[in-house]
Amino acid sequence: RFEQGKFGKAIMVEEGTNNLVPSLAAFTLRDYESRSLTVIEDNMVISTCIAEGDTAFAVKSPKVNVTEGEIYTFSFYAKANGLDGLDGRPSAQYWRTKINWYDGNNTLIAWDMLTDTTLYEYWKRYIITAQAPTGAVKAEVIIGGDLPNFSYVGAKAYFKNIQLEQKPYATSFIDGTRSPERLTIPTAGVLNPQEGTVEFWARTLDLYSRRRDMFTVN
Repeated sequence: RFEQGKFGKAIMVEEGTNNLVPSLAAFTLRDYESRSLTVIEDNMVISTCIAEGDTAFAVKSPKVNVTEGEIYTFSFYAKANGLDGLDGRPSAQYWRTKINWYDGNNTLIAWDMLTDTTLYEYWKRYIITAQAPTGAVKAEVIIGGDLPNFSYVGAKAYFKNIQLEQKPYATSFIDGTRSPERLTIPTAGVLNPQEGTVEFWARTLDLYSRRRDMFTVN
């Protein structure tokens, strides 16, 4: 049974996570001098074409610590404008969004690349989930590549809510660390120790979970 809330939206209770990616101010352009990089509010960076003939756009994070064998998920939102009417035409051979894995000598040993190769003129979330390979101690995330017909001065690629977390799935964005949340509903005057009904829907992404303390009465 669904009861319409006052504001027409769900009450969200989030699990804990740690965004390993540092502040976007630490991001850099990836070897492309004919583009500019701007960090603005809403956890967003913008790569702008500033020279005719430039087809490249990419931003990369500093390297962060990882543990071999653990599962990590890299997620972000992206869109572009100035595509000359292409409206996000696929360009698989140019898309280079990935996680790079490095060993203790700072040598690139492997990478995992995004398989979704379409960029649109509206926001879309992109996700890569991968296992850190044997020997990996550092990782960096790179968003971008070389898109044909993206070479017009003023064309922009937007990236926001960039997150790398040690989880086998993506959670909602947090700039830093999110502690697990708990929803507490006062029951004074509503329930008593002798009677009452509690009803709720729950969904877990962990199919092997054995937790049975989703609801408790104190």
